[in-house]
Amino acid sequence: MKKYLLLSLLSWFTIGSSMGQITYTSISFPQAGDVLAISTAVDSLLTITPPSATATAWDFSQLTAVTTNYDTIQAASSGAFYAQFPNSDILQPLLGQVGVSYTDVTATQIERIGGGFEILGISFINSFANTHITQTVPLTYNDVASDAYAFRFSEQIDSVPFLRQLIDSLVSGLPFGLSPDSIRIAIDGDEDRVVDAWGTCAMADSTYAVLRQKVVTDFEVKFEVSVNLFGSIQWVNVAGFIQLPFPTSGTTVQYNFLSEGIKQPLVSITMDSAETMINNIEYLDTTVNNPPNTIDVRYVQNEIAAQIYPNPAQQTVQVQVASEDIPVNGYNLFVIDLLGRIVLSESKVQDENHTINLNRIANGHYIIVLRNQQGEILKRAPLEIQK
Repeated sequence: MKKYLLLSLLSWFTIGSSMGQITYTSISFPQAGDVLAISTAVDSLLTITPPSATATAWDFSQLTAVTTNYDTIQAASSGAFYAQFPNSDILQPLLGQVGVSYTDVTATQIERIGGGFEILGISFINSFANTHITQTVPLTYNDVASDAYAFRFSEQIDSVPFLRQLIDSLVSGLPFGLSPDSIRIAIDGDEDRVVDAWGTCAMADSTYAVLRQKVVTDFEVKFEVSVNLFGSIQWVNVAGFIQLPFPTSGTTVQYNFLSEGIKQPLVSITMDSAETMINNIEYLDTTVNNPPNTIDVRYVQNEIAAQIYPNPAQQTVQVQVASEDIPVNGYNLFVIDLLGRIVLSESKVQDENHTINLNRIANGHYIIVLRNQQGEILKRAPLEIQK
């Protein structure tokens, strides 16, 4: 990516007053077990305001969901290839919504350290040749970051059953009757992130303090085979011969509205590379995620080391809390469905080993939340019920 694009953006900025600005911190990083409600909207009248060093007010309160999906953040340890990436914490998509990346979440950044795809029945999983840092904190107005990342995976063709016949058929048009020896997936990307505006964002339920971060990514995906050409090994890109479930190159532009304590953008707007057309709008539909008689479980403030088992559960589930972690007046316990509705609640629990009766709760995926009497979340964990 040509860095002069960022420089031209920065030329719009002036040093403004810091009064009212916010800082986006690590408390908002996703963790295993988080359930993110992602709604998709269509709004032909929506426009992107220019960069600004002074407070801007955005109004997204009229966005209407066409679809809403609930994305549960999976622990990296649940991945089939976790042994290759023992330092990873969560699983994320690798490219768009395709593939898998093993991601390390620290106090200061989110970093994709490995992953890959399954294509043609073959798993291409490897460490990144150059890791992909997708976010850093603290984050405030005028912050700029650039990250180049690379992924490589190669395999000798004859080591995979039936692969020789398949690859030979795909590249039968190579000159001189050349026959490939190995295959390789290569992904190269260049991402620029700039916080180009700040202010308030009106949603259906409330108004939030936000940072607007623009993310521009150039990427190229190659599906290559190696051939011996006049005594020299050459890699030939054959992606054009294969129908892949993702684009093989392009530029994406996103505007993400980030608010402290919320582990997903309040609003994420994807545009074409020329920024003349909005391709997609995703947002946190607070009227769906937190309607009346529901509970807001967006983040854990002072987490305790409670154990919740068995999981999946059938008729009962045990909640084990160390005596020193139980508040003086006990904790309040909630079982919440993926729409945010409270399906079971118990008050002032003081037992170190507490049993929850699940007889009246239907099979499905839920969240267990423990709160102290001040309303602060002490523990949140996913729960699956299978009777």
